[in-house]
Amino acid sequence: MACGCTFIHLRQLVFQGLLLHNINQMQPLKVVVLPWTTTRIQYQYPYFTLFDNDSVEVWQVPSQGISPQLVTRLAHAVPYPGLADPSISQTLQPIVDSKHKLVVVPEESHDGLPPFLRVFSLETGELLQTVELSGQLVQIPLSYQDGKVLALVGDDASEPPYTRMTILICDVVHGGSHIGGVRIPARLDERERKGPNTDSILWPAFITPDFDLVATSSQAWEDTMEVLRYRTSQGISYPEPDRSFQLTETIDDGDNICPTYALPTGERSFALAVYEGSAALPQGNGCQSKVHVIDSDTMTVSSSAQPILGRISTLHFLSSQNAIIAVVKHNTGEEWGDGSPMATYIVAVDALTGARRRMDTIYHGVQGSAVVNCAITQGLGLQEPSLVVVYQDGSLSVVNAESFLSEGLPRDGERVQAEKPFPGDVFIEFAYVVESSVVMSVRGADGDSVSNIVLVHW
Repeated sequence: MACGCTFIHLRQLVFQGLLLHNINQMQPLKVVVLPWTTTRIQYQYPYFTLFDNDSVEVWQVPSQGISPQLVTRLAHAVPYPGLADPSISQTLQPIVDSKHKLVVVPEESHDGLPPFLRVFSLETGELLQTVELSGQLVQIPLSYQDGKVLALVGDDASEPPYTRMTILICDVVHGGSHIGGVRIPARLDERERKGPNTDSILWPAFITPDFDLVATSSQAWEDTMEVLRYRTSQGISYPEPDRSFQLTETIDDGDNICPTYALPTGERSFALAVYEGSAALPQGNGCQSKVHVIDSDTMTVSSSAQPILGRISTLHFLSSQNAIIAVVKHNTGEEWGDGSPMATYIVAVDALTGARRRMDTIYHGVQGSAVVNCAITQGLGLQEPSLVVVYQDGSLSVVNAESFLSEGLPRDGERVQAEKPFPGDVFIEFAYVVESSVVMSVRGADGDSVSNIVLVHW
């Protein structure tokens, strides 16, 4: 996948060694054009998986921000498993397991074949085993823990009783076979059989260290959702949930509640982002999101945060401050040039109490560019974690995460301070934050230029 075509001005940028200081004057920003020609890229810290027409490669970004290193090339090409829009992270993607030295790539059904899990060696790229699944893989990330893959599948019935969802549990270390799964409990079966939308009917949210599973179940145009715990650690192939509770939407005249993101906050607790909406209310105030922290032992809500307008796209956990950072996109009902949501909210809540500790609003019209990604870095050595915001015009805001909690984002008036490491007008298709760097796809603003994959390091 060696790169043969790049923006001339990006090449010049690298050769000239352009240095720009970020807003905290931490270190200069440096740009490197990576030898990648495909934009079908998926990221799982610290690995990138690149899908080309005839090959699949796994690369790793070293901790010091130097160019990624090729780890392995898979012996067999597997079709790109994700959605066409590379900016959507909540989609099927590979699993890279450093402990067991495995790469697990989902392959959707095609040409009359069922879906598969292809298991490769991370060291040699050799195909180790193929796990045959059933039905249709749902476009959400695979869940994984210590050699076991959770894959959400639905049968492909187009007639009553319609699609039924199952979470298949597959052991890709010992034998590669199904060792069981979970289904909707019998009391919810009728709802599932007649439901018009199955995307959130059974959604894996959390796995405990001893492999008990918490899943959620919601239905389009229903005002309640279930949170279900399955004791899969007890060795029953398809257990009924042993405990559950309901979450109910709280918007006046609301008619929809569904999960959008889940994140562990401890071995027995997790944060669950829930979207609530109403089709009858205006776009600007007809939806909101909530963050709940759930104790998987007691199956109770330990804390709930104040509702936030819009839809939560990502959660991050800042363990040093016991803070949950929610990234929220909100269409305020106003119009802005490219049709993207008008505002991004970065909200920090206390994981213990649910109290709001900080909320910063980035208005895209004021900023002049929409937010592509917002993430918390892992932190390197003595370096503290940083909050990184990547904008569609290629500019970056990098601030100390703890400083964000106390002071918010540095601003010039209403505009957030940012630095742009590229000359001219560019368009960022996607961006991944990796410790002290960002890997992004850069295209000319005219839309006709060739995309370049670059690494911006500070």
